[in-house]
Amino acid sequence: MRGSQQHSDLWTLVWLSAVTLVLRAAYVLALGDVFFYGEELEKGTAAKGMLDGVGVAHHHLAYHYYEGGGFVVSHLKALAFLLTGEHVLAHKLVAACFVLAVLVAGYAFVRDSFGRRAALWFGLLYAFSPATFQKLSLISLGIHFEACLFLLLALGLTARILREEQARRSLWFLLGVVCGFGLYFSYQVGLGAAVCLAALALGRPGALLRRGVLPGLAGTLLGGLPLLWMALEVGSAVVDIHGVELTGTDAGGRLLPFLQALFVEGALGGVLEPWLWTVAAVGGLATVAFARGPDARQTRARIALPTAYLAAFLTVFALSDFVPPEVYHFFLALRLAPVWVIGLVPIAVAVAWLEGRESGTARRVGALAGSALLAAGGLASLGIVAEGRPGSPADNLDVLTRTKGYVYAGYFPKFVPHLPEGDEQRLEILLGFDEPDRDWLLTEACAVLFEAPLPDVEAVLKRGREVIGAVAPGRVEAFERGLGPLLLRAADWDLARALERAGAAPEGLRARLLEGLGRVGSGPYPTIDVLAEEAKLGRGLADPTPYLEGLGQRLYENSTMRLMWNRGEAFIESRPAFERTALRTGFERALAQHRLP
Repeated sequence: MRGSQQHSDLWTLVWLSAVTLVLRAAYVLALGDVFFYGEELEKGTAAKGMLDGVGVAHHHLAYHYYEGGGFVVSHLKALAFLLTGEHVLAHKLVAACFVLAVLVAGYAFVRDSFGRRAALWFGLLYAFSPATFQKLSLISLGIHFEACLFLLLALGLTARILREEQARRSLWFLLGVVCGFGLYFSYQVGLGAAVCLAALALGRPGALLRRGVLPGLAGTLLGGLPLLWMALEVGSAVVDIHGVELTGTDAGGRLLPFLQALFVEGALGGVLEPWLWTVAAVGGLATVAFARGPDARQTRARIALPTAYLAAFLTVFALSDFVPPEVYHFFLALRLAPVWVIGLVPIAVAVAWLEGRESGTARRVGALAGSALLAAGGLASLGIVAEGRPGSPADNLDVLTRTKGYVYAGYFPKFVPHLPEGDEQRLEILLGFDEPDRDWLLTEACAVLFEAPLPDVEAVLKRGREVIGAVAPGRVEAFERGLGPLLLRAADWDLARALERAGAAPEGLRARLLEGLGRVGSGPYPTIDVLAEEAKLGRGLADPTPYLEGLGQRLYENSTMRLMWNRGEAFIESRPAFERTALRTGFERALAQHRLP
């Protein structure tokens, strides 16, 4: 009988995985909005550094020292690059692995604690989730979403130990390994580990003391070895999250605007989904809390563990500095990924509970609630596909496998502070990446290397030419094109003033500085409106061509143009005729730089 149940569960997981993967693959192949948040490609650049053998100690390649999960994912991206090529699609293959891993861990937890029907509903609701979280599951960063894997494993192991009077020591050991490595992966797992420990202390105090302490500690130490290694290498930097404190002084002032953005202003694409899924989660908990029947008490006892975690997470989140001050992009909901994934548990349990009642009314309510959520998820799926270019999957696949899966501009600013002191030595390390376009690589390196230490532009020019002469003779022009960020900072982030200063430089240098300013613009992630305003600034220049060519390269930084090149062309065509040639030249140059040979 047990073997038959396991066989049935396996097949259920197979088709749930297939449905989930088909949906996620549709978004990728349609070029939906599931690409190019900066960190995704920047962690791919760390992966490229591993493969290229850049000459630094291995841990220095980490995007951030405190992001163990990001470093783990960079290793997986390196493997994907090695097996499939250094392209954008490799990121989505890594993301798909975590999408499936979270599904399997969640299914196993719900199946063991609440039965097969509830696990089935968990899998379906996970596949057909709100649009924001479906998209976030495909942006491969190794942080909040991927950490849900370790949360689900920890909750599942804890629930099992709570059910078994004489739980095997191997379960305690495995729980320690999951929590130890999970803590290295993401510090948010620490909260899950604390909830699990509290549950065990309350539910199995004797077993915890007699059987669990030693194997649990041994497992935690083993799983936490990567965190210990990183701490020994970098010291307190391993816990420095940009100087953010866990409990923030302004958290309360930001929480209300954050909730208003989600539930009133529809910052994630509308107000229906946030309300629908929140009501479903609260209703699911209420259904279980007031349930009656032979197994109601047991279900309530078991739902207490994920509920306790959700309550702890939401409390800490509300009191912390991690509440976003504003919500202008769906990515800013990423920190709520655990609420989404763990929050599906009470919804799935409640729907399954209602469907299993003898009352026809209860069964109809359960079926209606589950169907409504699946319908909402299905509409969300169609919306994600429609955001892209669904009519040309073959062409889209070609774009995905020809576009580089790494970007230097975002990674170098995080990487340079990890390097030994000395401009010459740092530049040699940055030039250790295996990049065919050496001038482009040098420009990206110099844009970071000479930006911060010297606010005097003339001093930077002098020092930079000395360094280039020693490390990369004959490439001074590539260095000068990288000085846009320095000029912008020296002008107090006023692009018009920076252009005025660059326009006063000698002729050859002037063109290169103007191109550099066009490339950097007024800040990262430009919108169409920002690009249009920046283009207008070129009208005040005696010769705007270099600036517009730089701005043409900047068009590529707009996420809607990176893969769907026709949108870049559409923007160029919308500009006055005298701008188009220079903009097109720059845009095509950027496309060539980011395209695999």
